[in-house]
Amino acid sequence: MPDRPRDPELSDEITADMLDKGLAHELRTLPEGLAEIVARHLVAADQALIEGDIPLARAHISAAKRRAGRVAPVREAAGIAAYLAGDYTEAIAELRTVRRMTGADEYVPMLADCERGRPGPAAEGP
Repeated sequence: MPDRPRDPELSDEITADMLDKGLAHELRTLPEGLAEIVARHLVAADQALIEGDIPLARAHISAAKRRAGRVAPVREAAGIAAYLAGDYTEAIAELRTVRRMTGADEYVPMLADCERGRPGPAAEGP
């Protein structure tokens, strides 16, 4: 059995209360300790994105997703980070999941952009 990926380190300065209150409210379905860890990873991912470190952001989001993959804001973060990294196939999968979970259409333009950006069968070659 392969080893579980190691989570990126969380600075002690990153706290769950730094997460947007609306997002924190959506994590309320998780047990308190788990919600705190997921929130901290989402805050760390946001900070990494601001600094332009997309791989680190994706690592933090993956850590959150392993713990709370059925929570829409986690999948939303995964989709946005994948989009920013140019991983359009992953972005489409995540953003479609968010759309199914929430019924929201706000990511339809991003989904269309992903569809235009990912290579189709003709572009893949023989």
